[in-house]
Amino acid sequence: MENVDLLKWYKDFPKPGINFCDVWHLLENNSSIATFSNLIFEKWKREEYESDTYPITFAGVESRGFVIAGMLSAHTQKPFVPIRKAGKLPGAIVSQAISLEYGEAVLEMQLPAIKRKPLIIIDDVLATGGTLAGAKHLAEKAGWNVIGAAVLVNLLGVPKVTDDWLKNDVIALIEC
Repeated sequence: MENVDLLKWYKDFPKPGINFCDVWHLLENNSSIATFSNLIFEKWKREEYESDTYPITFAGVESRGFVIAGMLSAHTQKPFVPIRKAGKLPGAIVSQAISLEYGEAVLEMQLPAIKRKPLIIIDDVLATGGTLAGAKHLAEKAGWNVIGAAVLVNLLGVPKVTDDWLKNDVIALIEC
């Protein structure tokens, strides 16, 4: 499995009972983003989903998803939009409550200038799926055409929220 040895694990972080998967060392490997980008565009072919008017856009989920989506955006020359925690974005926004592995939160997103553009949601780790499912509902409320999501790591041993979208339209660079 590619680069799985670069993942670092921290027991009882950020709370007791959580086994935290740290992906930062994975991002130190220059080939990881190129490999991740190739994986994304093998799944979602550019010619099937985008045009000059509607390019595929990457949405990064705060905060590690920002870094990853920003790197992908620069690598592929595609647009980037943030999905942030509540109260961090100005202007017209939409909100979505989410359930996390260790609590509750609210995500927000600004309304897009052009509706129905194809969007791929990017995050670091898929644990329960609450963040990705919430981000998908949020982006759709904002007017995006969510075509899928990609994560660096899918934690296979963690029970997921019931959502067929997570099974069919989310890909991972590493599954462990």
